[in-house]
Amino acid sequence: AGRRPEEELTKESQFEKAEFRRGRKALEAQVDKARCELNGLEEKVRALKNEMKNRSDILQKWIFDQFILHNASGETKTITEIFAGEGIVAPGGTGECAGIKLLEYAYRNGLKPVEIGEFWYGETLGDGLRTHGRFHPSCSSKCGPLLRFMLQGLDIEDENAPKNYSLIYQDRDVVVVEKPSGMLSVPGKTVGKSLLEYLQEDLNGDILPVHRLDMDTSGLMVFARNAETQAELGRQFEERTTGKTYVAVVDGNVEKDSGEICLGIAPDWENRPRQMVSADGRQARTIFKVSRHLSDGRTEVFLKPLTGRTHQLRVHCAHPEGLGHPISGDRLYGSKKTDALLLHATHLEFDLRSERLSFDSPRPSYWPEN
Repeated sequence: AGRRPEEELTKESQFEKAEFRRGRKALEAQVDKARCELNGLEEKVRALKNEMKNRSDILQKWIFDQFILHNASGETKTITEIFAGEGIVAPGGTGECAGIKLLEYAYRNGLKPVEIGEFWYGETLGDGLRTHGRFHPSCSSKCGPLLRFMLQGLDIEDENAPKNYSLIYQDRDVVVVEKPSGMLSVPGKTVGKSLLEYLQEDLNGDILPVHRLDMDTSGLMVFARNAETQAELGRQFEERTTGKTYVAVVDGNVEKDSGEICLGIAPDWENRPRQMVSADGRQARTIFKVSRHLSDGRTEVFLKPLTGRTHQLRVHCAHPEGLGHPISGDRLYGSKKTDALLLHATHLEFDLRSERLSFDSPRPSYWPEN
C-alpha cells in the first residue's frame, strides 16, 4: 500500500527531464546573450585602450620634439633627435632625471660643470640596493643617450684609465692575461679598445674570447687560440668545473668570518645595466671568507662564485641579505668611494690537455695596505 504505479513514476521522470532540458536551454540562451554583450563591451574597451595609447604616443612624441637639450659645445638637439641618432625610441619619463636637469641648467646659464654625482635619498626600495645616502648612477635606458650627447665638449677626466694588460702565460692553445680595471674584456659600443682587441693586435693571431670580467673588475682571464680550445674551455665555464676566486674590499665591517650567499638575481630593466635581487631571478650562490679588517672600517673578503650571473659578486656584497656593504669603488651599487673598483680576480684554474693549470695574481698596486 502507498506505492505509486511504475507508469506514473516513468511519466513524472520524463517530464522532469524535459523540464530540465528546457531550463538548461533557456539558461544557455541567456549566457550566450550575456557573452555576446560582454564581447561587445570588451571590444569597446580594447578600442578605447588603443585610442588612449595612440594619443599618449602622439603627446609623448610632441613633448620630446619640444624638449631641447644643450651640450658643452653649444649644440642643441631634441630628445627625439638624440635617441633617433642611436636608432632607438625614448621611453616615457626621459629627461626628467635630476642629473639631466642640472646639466641643462648649467649650460643655459653659462656655467661649466666640474663634477656631478647622484645619491639615493629617502626610503630604501624593494631591491635593497637603493638605500639612503648611497651613490646611485644615472640609468642607461633613459639618461645614457642624453648624457652621451650633453657631455660632448667637456674635458672629462677618466679616473680609471686602464694601464696596459699583463701577459701571464701563453702556449699554442691559450693566453692567460691580467686585465686592468677600466678596460673592456671584449668590444663594446661606446668605450675604448678592449682587451681582446689588444691581444689580437699584439699577438698577431687568432684570439678567441672564453669568458668575461666586468669593465671595472681587474684580474685573471683566459683566451683561446683556436676554436677547439674555445669550445672546451667554454664547456668548463658553463659546467662550473673551472676554479675562480676574487678578492674584494667592501665599504663596511663584515661580522661573519665566512658563509654562503644565496640570492636570486634579475635584470633591473629600468636602471640598466644594474641587476637586482629578485625571488623570480636566476639562482646565484657565492661563498665568502673574510681575509682581514682594515683600519678604516672596511673589510677585505675572498669571494668564490658558484654560479656566474651578471654582477653577481657586486650585488651579493651590496645587498642587506648578502654582506650588506657595496664593494669599494662600486658606484653602480652604492659605494661612496670614487676610486677604482676594488674587485680583483686573483685565482683562475682550468683543465687543458689532461692537465690542471692554475694561476694566481697579486692585488693591484692601488689596493689598501691596512
